[in-house]
Amino acid sequence: MKHSTSGRLSVHIRTYGCQMNKYDSELVSGILTGSDFHIAETRDEADVLLINTCGVREHAENRALADIDRMLSWKKQHSGRIVGMIGCLSVLIGEELLKNRPDIDFVIGPDAYRQLPELLRNAANGEGKTGVLIADPTNETYGDLLPKREPGVRAWLAVSRGCDNACSYCMVPLARGRVRNRPVDEIVNETKTLVAEGYAEVILLGQNANAYNYNGIGFGELLRRIARVPGLQRVRFLTSHPRDLDDDLIDALSTGGNICPDLHLPVQSGSDRILKAMNRGYTRAHYLKLVEKLRYSVPEIALSTDFIVGFPGETEEDFHDTLSLVEEIGFASGFVFRYSPRPGTAAFDWTDDVGDQVKTVRLMELNEALENTRSSLFTTLVGEKMEVLIEGTARKHPEQVTGRSRQGYIVSMPAGNLRAGEEVRVLIREISGFTLLGNVV
Repeated sequence: MKHSTSGRLSVHIRTYGCQMNKYDSELVSGILTGSDFHIAETRDEADVLLINTCGVREHAENRALADIDRMLSWKKQHSGRIVGMIGCLSVLIGEELLKNRPDIDFVIGPDAYRQLPELLRNAANGEGKTGVLIADPTNETYGDLLPKREPGVRAWLAVSRGCDNACSYCMVPLARGRVRNRPVDEIVNETKTLVAEGYAEVILLGQNANAYNYNGIGFGELLRRIARVPGLQRVRFLTSHPRDLDDDLIDALSTGGNICPDLHLPVQSGSDRILKAMNRGYTRAHYLKLVEKLRYSVPEIALSTDFIVGFPGETEEDFHDTLSLVEEIGFASGFVFRYSPRPGTAAFDWTDDVGDQVKTVRLMELNEALENTRSSLFTTLVGEKMEVLIEGTARKHPEQVTGRSRQGYIVSMPAGNLRAGEEVRVLIREISGFTLLGNVV
């Protein structure tokens, strides 16, 4: 087997899915480097490939499965190479995967990552398959472990794991278990560590972050305590559930300072009938009331959201209710997904009665509606000044740097002597797609 130049096993991790999966990949990197493994930037440098999979949507699953087949071809090219699958999809189809692709060395769920070093050593020593490892998620938060984070100005920080919601389409509770909240002091101390390491912005993560409650301390108060960490320039969070958006969190957002006026609030549908079938726990009117409260208390807030089109039973009238909601609210951005049945969910056995072509047409129409609202909003920003945290050089334009406003808008400007981590005031002069172009004032 080829090893890294230090003689250690070299591991490359491919990640699919949401920010929580990206955070988990950083967590796995921390576990492995702490056990004398090397993290490789590319698969060509690696002895081991780990595929961190998302099972929330069929598209992500199909991409991961296709990647696994490519990785198994890579494995056959040299004796001793190792391929393993980690993440949510492991919980859902791990046994089936090992049966259909016997060359996979192991499959491990998101609450068994502490066992990875031993698994990899066993596989390297040819000690055979371990099957599917699904650890009990009851108490696991990995709160005592520090992820090996990517360099930059922003860092992910998980405040909880798991989800207590029972949305009829979602398999996250099946894959990640019930909610486990990390202690407040533990989160605050990790934030201090991140600031000391040079991160300017922290993004708090949870499958349902605003449902956080630890010994009576809710998410709004947690946000305030983190915001008081000396040297922290910005804090924002992902993702939220409308049912758990309370007045205390809105009050925390309204305080300004380093708490960013940036909220991702998935609505999923504008139809009350579909929201009820999804078991979302709120109505269209309730969501609109929340938006009204938010914009009254935090006038500069940028709202983004998620939608699912083609949910079982969704009629043209239901879909038009969703389109009208987009027009009424005017989101800064949004993500649209085609419904796909997920094993183990309540909706899995329902008739998937919206055809693929109809789903595709609705996805395109909804994306166009969201683009129109974003474009209208961006037009109002031309001539405005905003604080931008520089993140680095623009990928396609090395003479430019890019950063984010407090609302999360991507802003590009001439590089000059600007450095990553520097916060500057920028006058917005024009729009280029999803990017605002400006000059430092």
